[in-house]
Amino acid sequence: MPYTSDGSVTYARRLFVSELSPSGRFNILKACEDSTDETGLCWAVFLVDREAGKVQKISIAKYGGQNWVQWSMDERYAVFAESMEGVTWFIALDLQIGESKMFDYTAAPADLSSFTWLSDRTFQANFLCDANCAEPPLQGDITKLFAQ
Repeated sequence: MPYTSDGSVTYARRLFVSELSPSGRFNILKACEDSTDETGLCWAVFLVDREAGKVQKISIAKYGGQNWVQWSMDERYAVFAESMEGVTWFIALDLQIGESKMFDYTAAPADLSSFTWLSDRTFQANFLCDANCAEPPLQGDITKLFAQ
């Protein structure tokens, strides 16, 4: 529940709980202001570490990202997506330090169902576009992203 500058409290009307990471150690919890997926921002996002018994507030894009997450097999990183106005941003979260960084936006909406890990630090996703679209698959390198 976030507090506003005037001291009032806003309670979540909907919660999103992600699937567990491969080992079952982590999941993501998002608190949203409206009861449906179609409206309302998810203004509070948390990383839940079930093994350590800790919850850490994290930042995933401006609006909390879509209700979608992909965990690296070594559980060092989680990748999220945010789509708006025909483009997609991928966001990588370093689970060890709780810091997130955003990749450049894509030229077209990403096909999240095509997301594939190429290694524990690189991934690929296709675009959703018509037959005239010649966009090659997006390849993201988390190591390079965090080195910037």
